[in-house]
Amino acid sequence: MVSNRLTGFLNPVLLIFSLAGLLLAVVGFLFSVFLVMIAGAMLLLMFLSLGLLLSSQKRFFSRWKKTESVSEKPFSNYLTVSLELEVAVLMLAAMLLLWWRFFLPAFG
Repeated sequence: MVSNRLTGFLNPVLLIFSLAGLLLAVVGFLFSVFLVMIAGAMLLLMFLSLGLLLSSQKRFFSRWKKTESVSEKPFSNYLTVSLELEVAVLMLAAMLLLWWRFFLPAFG
């Protein structure tokens, strides 16, 4: 009789704990997939900012070489290129900082 009462009590408790464990496993899996997706998006943004940095730097120096003297160089044309350079460097620095601060400790 005692064992029947005990198993009658343990079955719902074990069921609740097993369902809670299953729920935690699913949430943990989804959270890890979410972290991997965020890390992938951050890597994509880092590569895009590197591409922007390299392309704007190439355009800057190709425009700079076309003019003859220093007095003929229109600095207003280089303002947009320098802004692109600044944005690319800031994006790259922000992504590297986020990667270093949050995702490297999370993955090992």
